[in-house]
Amino acid sequence: MRHLIFGEFFGTLVLIVLGDGVVAGVLLNKTKSHAAGWITVTAGWALAVFAGVAVSQAFGDTDAHLNPAITVASVFEHRQRVAARHLYSCAACRRIRGRGAGVDALHAHWAVTESADLKFACFATSPAIPNRVWNFFSEVLATFILVLVATALFSKRVAPGGLAPG
Repeated sequence: MRHLIFGEFFGTLVLIVLGDGVVAGVLLNKTKSHAAGWITVTAGWALAVFAGVAVSQAFGDTDAHLNPAITVASVFEHRQRVAARHLYSCAACRRIRGRGAGVDALHAHWAVTESADLKFACFATSPAIPNRVWNFFSEVLATFILVLVATALFSKRVAPGGLAPG
């Protein structure tokens, strides 16, 4: 079972289960981690990304994009046309992200949490202060920083044999 589609699928599954799971634990009522705070969410998501990349690579996807922004950036970086490899990546990510994988394990906590906004926040973010222009700009900037840091970390200059995937 080593193929890039399995890698993207299982890596994204782990990413979403752990990432959304930590958010659900912090936001939903009567969980042991309820109201643990923002640092818990950011640390949990950092570990979720690391675990997702590790699982993705173990199952055969040496690139381990897990994020369509990274896939698109690699197309521009390597000057490639969108090929089957990139379609596999996006399809695997979208398949899992559309389902809210794994957070149903907290089913009892959903029932005792009345706020629809808190339930929504387990799967997606919304701006604290809605402003379409600045909210869009901040998403573009954050995606640029993500791609910039990922590209730097996996470059041959920073990681001649360490972080860079095969």
